Amino acid sequence: MRAAGGAPPRPSAESSADRRPLAFFLLVLLLSLPFAVAGWLTGAMLLPGLPVAAMQAVCPAVAAVVLVAIRTGRAGVAAFLRRAFTAWPRGVQWPILLLGPPVLLAVVWLLQRALGVPVPLPGVDVGRIAVLFAVFLVSAVTEELGWSSYALEPLRDRWGPLVAAVVIGLAWAAMHVLALVQAGRDWRWIAWWVVTTLALRMLLVVIFARTGGGVMGVSLFHASYNVAWQSYPESGSYWDPALVGPVFAVVAAAAMVVDRRRRQGAVA
Repeated sequence: MRAAGGAPPRPSAESSADRRPLAFFLLVLLLSLPFAVAGWLTGAMLLPGLPVAAMQAVCPAVAAVVLVAIRTGRAGVAAFLRRAFTAWPRGVQWPILLLGPPVLLAVVWLLQRALGVPVPLPGVDVGRIAVLFAVFLVSAVTEELGWSSYALEPLRDRWGPLVAAVVIGLAWAAMHVLALVQAGRDWRWIAWWVVTTLALRMLLVVIFARTGGGVMGVSLFHASYNVAWQSYPESGSYWDPALVGPVFAVVAAAAMVVDRRRRQGAVA
């Protein structure tokens, strides 16, 4: 009901159909620009291969919260955040999410050795890994609140998981290109990194669906992936997207096929 002379009440929550992915992507890119400028001005690195511009990881969460708040106010933001943190991984999903990325990068390491690349054994520093995981988990949550919890469902409902993964993956990659240039990466390296990013997003789309649509499942895998590449030999300097991309793409394609068959079986 509408009070006399007043504005209509805002809904307390919004459906995925109410979300605006294009506005979200544009707002993320706009919010990320100051971090890119800071990276150019300082030239500083947070970690090896990780410039100051990487702090733009907060932008997807900020963009999502802003857009939800505009449509539904504080109550809508609270509902959005509650829903994002309701579903958690269960049982065997935990080791898959935490160990999947390092296992895949171990396969890449074996391929490099088979190809004659003199890549050394990775060092295992448990303390450093724990600190990196804590830091990367926070940044993964802020990213996935936007990419997965806000943008994924309207795109997936309209065009399916694969197209949704490609669209979000390209937007995700676009946000990082300036940071990669600041880190001194050449365009060949960046092109293969984009392939890797698209494959990773395909896996995250499947994980989002299989873990109940919550942010924690995708964030755990995302954080584990970042820790794995930072822990690769020589602080990731031997990490080669020309090999990582194809390995992740094969696994992502297989995961998409299996997920599609499961969904078709559930409907039948």
